[in-house]
Amino acid sequence: MIVYAWLLTVVLVAIGRSLVMWLRTKLRQRGGLANRLLIVATGEVGRMILQKVRQMTSLGYQVSVW
Repeated sequence: MIVYAWLLTVVLVAIGRSLVMWLRTKLRQRGGLANRLLIVATGEVGRMILQKVRQMTSLGYQVSVW
């Protein structure tokens, strides 16, 4: 009985964590839970970093260009 309870706990915790991670990713992609990001760089390096961050919306960064 203890083994069944332990297995059920492990499975439910894994499902719960997966659900929270999925919800966070969806919210970040839609602009919720966004963190601001400041990129201090110039030229090609700065543009490359900006492009990569914009492509990876699941990171949840809000990028403003000045």
